[in-house]
Amino acid sequence: MRGLLWLALLPIAGCVTPGQQAKRPTANDDPSKPCFESIAYDKRFVGLREKIAINLKAERPSMEMLTDRTVPTEEEKRLLGVWMVAREACFDMGASFRAKYASPEYQATLLAGQTRVKVLTAKLYAGQISYGEFNQLRADNSVEGQQRLSNINQREREAAAAANAQEQARRDAAVGAALQNMQTQQLIQQQQLQQNGPRTTNCQRFGNQVNCTTY
Repeated sequence: MRGLLWLALLPIAGCVTPGQQAKRPTANDDPSKPCFESIAYDKRFVGLREKIAINLKAERPSMEMLTDRTVPTEEEKRLLGVWMVAREACFDMGASFRAKYASPEYQATLLAGQTRVKVLTAKLYAGQISYGEFNQLRADNSVEGQQRLSNINQREREAAAAANAQEQARRDAAVGAALQNMQTQQLIQQQQLQQNGPRTTNCQRFGNQVNCTTY
């Protein structure tokens, strides 16, 4: 499952300022991340370390692991069961975080990857596949999961960019309309001043009469 939980969660599509972008949580803030990392150093799984990569994020399966044709012993089966319970707990630990910050498609892809690892572990436990087959299939699952997440990220980046461009265009249009309105108001005021501006009045007196002319 290497990579399934560690790609950055993208911000919700829309206009996001640089300050908001910097504060938005990413996959590094997912509570599942440190939990999965801790499994790699859990002493309970010492008996499995030569058989599988406990955490694909921290280690890759060795050549010996990929070519191992053996199946689990009873003790290794017990450890595989404990390992899977620990993985499930780590995955569930970040569920509410991802529900808040990740898209439904992103969450579904992570869940699918986790489920595939669980199915592979069950087949290994039952002796249906060897350790080597398990390690190879798990590695393939990781690569496939990373590609799917990468595609999701790309689509969400494009959608966010389009939404931001649309929002910026709307704002630019609003600013343009406001400027046009201001110019129109100024023109009207200038015309009114010209029409109602100061007038000159001349008055002449003829005896007891005064005649005034305004122009």
